[in-house]
Amino acid sequence: GKMPPSGVERHKDNLAYRTGAIRELFEESGILLARAGPTSGLVSVSAKDRLRGRKAIHSEKVRFSTWLKQRSEHAYLDTDNLIPFTHWITPPNVPKRFSTQMYLYFVPVEEEGNASLHATSDEAENTAVDWKTASEWIELSRKGEIILFPPQFLLLYLCSLHLDKESDMTRDEIKERRESLRRFVENDGSPPWQDKHISPLSLGHNVMKDGRTVLDLSKPGLELKGSGLSGDSERVIFVNFRKEGPREVDVGWRKEVLEDARKMAEEQKHKKGAPKL
Repeated sequence: GKMPPSGVERHKDNLAYRTGAIRELFEESGILLARAGPTSGLVSVSAKDRLRGRKAIHSEKVRFSTWLKQRSEHAYLDTDNLIPFTHWITPPNVPKRFSTQMYLYFVPVEEEGNASLHATSDEAENTAVDWKTASEWIELSRKGEIILFPPQFLLLYLCSLHLDKESDMTRDEIKERRESLRRFVENDGSPPWQDKHISPLSLGHNVMKDGRTVLDLSKPGLELKGSGLSGDSERVIFVNFRKEGPREVDVGWRKEVLEDARKMAEEQKHKKGAPKL
């Protein structure tokens, strides 16, 4: 393969990220986003065959591209239909660091019965598979039943605002909601969500009454300093970092948090300055 570009370009959406995203999705969930040909639908491969493929690719016995061609001669990864949806760089104080490009992918509604789009366990990294709406995952995280990391929480939260209303939607309604989410990702904010580069930074513990950490999402990180890229300056993420992982994650408006923090600081000042009776 091509060497990834260097410098700032390394942290921008490109074919290497797109290919990696589709391969990771396949290895971890068994979902295969590949087209049989330029005018064809998505390739359909049985769960058994996909599981064998995942194991072989994971243990590097076969390359993903080779395995795919063996399934269907003209098959290719559907990289064009991935929609960039933020890029995250781990804060510098974390021992293991990542530069991660996130994507959205809308499965064509006519592909509903395609076996390749059904997630299955890989009998190693993921042991169980569950389909839920974005709102349901957010709800489980808020109840403390599952752990979602701040980037996952934020992106699922934003998806839920557009996709999840009531159940039993017609295909047209599904398409309309997807379009609404796509428009949001491509146009909302400055820069829009498809171009945001975020390296979360703590605004401190004493900003929130409940002691949660507030993560500032506006900075792109050290690697991208001076690159002209930036994150989201309107929202923040609340989180309680525990041993087992992040808990009590939620999204808030930055200006409200800063306003609350200012009021709290004022109150503290008055308390300190009050005469003792």
